[in-house]
Amino acid sequence: MFLVLTRAFASRAPRSALGLALLLVLASCATSRRFVVFHTSDVHGGIEARAAKWHADNPSRLIGGQAALGALIAKEAGPKLLVDSGDIYQGTPIGNLTRGAAVVAGMNALGYDAMAVGNHEYDYGEENVASLAKIAQFPFLGANIRKRGDGEPPDYVDRSVIVDVGGVKVGLIGIATRHTATSTLPKNVEALNFEDEVATAKREADLLREKGAEVIIALSHCGLAPSVARKRLAASELVLSAADEAYGGDLAIARGADVDLVLGGHLHTGLAGTFRDPVSGTVIVQSYENLEAVSRIEIVLTDGGDVDASSELIDLWVDQHGQDPSVKSIVDSFGTSINAELDRVIGTLAEDLRRADGGLDSALGNFFADAIREAGKADVGIQNTFGIRADLYTGKLTQRDIYRVMPFENTLTVVNMPGVALEAFVAESLRDGRARMQFSGLAATVTVNSKNEVYAVSVAVDGRPLERDRTYRVATSNYLTSGGSGGERFKGLTVTDTGLSLRQVLQDALVKQSPVAAPKQGRLKVMVQE
Repeated sequence: MFLVLTRAFASRAPRSALGLALLLVLASCATSRRFVVFHTSDVHGGIEARAAKWHADNPSRLIGGQAALGALIAKEAGPKLLVDSGDIYQGTPIGNLTRGAAVVAGMNALGYDAMAVGNHEYDYGEENVASLAKIAQFPFLGANIRKRGDGEPPDYVDRSVIVDVGGVKVGLIGIATRHTATSTLPKNVEALNFEDEVATAKREADLLREKGAEVIIALSHCGLAPSVARKRLAASELVLSAADEAYGGDLAIARGADVDLVLGGHLHTGLAGTFRDPVSGTVIVQSYENLEAVSRIEIVLTDGGDVDASSELIDLWVDQHGQDPSVKSIVDSFGTSINAELDRVIGTLAEDLRRADGGLDSALGNFFADAIREAGKADVGIQNTFGIRADLYTGKLTQRDIYRVMPFENTLTVVNMPGVALEAFVAESLRDGRARMQFSGLAATVTVNSKNEVYAVSVAVDGRPLERDRTYRVATSNYLTSGGSGGERFKGLTVTDTGLSLRQVLQDALVKQSPVAAPKQGRLKVMVQE
């Protein structure tokens, strides 16, 4: 239509400045190409619609899931691309019990074009990633994933791909975080190397340009900024701290590689609106978590080669978008066999148990750590903060809720830990004003300077000052004691794996204490001293 209108206007001279401006606008439209990208990340098995229990006005309102996403995408008439930045299945029963197969089946039905491999894709080992890649009708991308033996990519991943979207050649690069080596069970990826994210993205982008890619998108499972992990905010409100700038990840990729967009995940951040990195000018998108929302990015490419992008974060409310019946049928077919047992009520909560409160110890974190300490008959119980994946709300408690909180197949381990090592562990976990660990049997105050550098720590175990030359019995997870992120202090210590499922430990404690009240908080404190 624009071409016809332009020719009509060109047949006569414009009669005013307004007419000339309109002609220029129409001519510009005629020479540009446009397409839309839908982006998801950190889906973590959230392929079914669920009640938005956190919603103050209507906690029974349904949100999320692949069927709602399908209904939204179906309304987009023009050329479009559908991509994901990793961690597709770890977090719900339907995701875990099918080891991701249900999620991939839904992604096939939705017509995904590609996904980056996230750290939790490896939670059941490399063989499971390879199995999922075989049934996927789209490529798994991981340009920086290499086999230790020969330095080649594993057979189940591609480094990058070029796809045609409405006549535009779009290059897609998958980048996994280097921390994958410790952010899944380390033994699951011991045969792999995860190379530098920025150097890989730069090299791959240059190759894609040589192959004719007009737009290059990095699908990154690296994260944007620690200060906004698991937060949702307007892009205009994002203020990057010094720690955020030093983190690397999506910012570093945007600044160090010739890419037009970075579509990221890993830290479960949601950005509403368009965020342009103030240094590189590259648009960076973050699409939140659990398929509660999707990013819609509109890309315009001119004949001059300029690429412009604008983004919005769309909540997947079922009553607003509907549900695609064919996609819903596929999801339901996987869910039917497991839903009855998972929806069985096993207890009640007298109060909400939430994960985060000021970034330090939380009600749910304290409860979980208490359960671990009791089950391990230990002096101290430890649970990593980010291993707790959902909140629990007042009212009925089901097995499905337990899976949401603890989706990982972690087991209870016990270790004898010197007091001096335990003290250092506590200090390391309390940095940047946030606690990486949740503790039981222990209280701590860490003093930091204005730069958040720790220079004093006071720890009490069972109400008495920690003795640095004493050995304490510590109960925690095999994730930490096997070298998972934050567990470096356990290296070299003798570890006993009880084989007890941490999920079962949590469930038993909740059932035993039903109706459950929230433990008091305040076990962890941070003081700032100039």
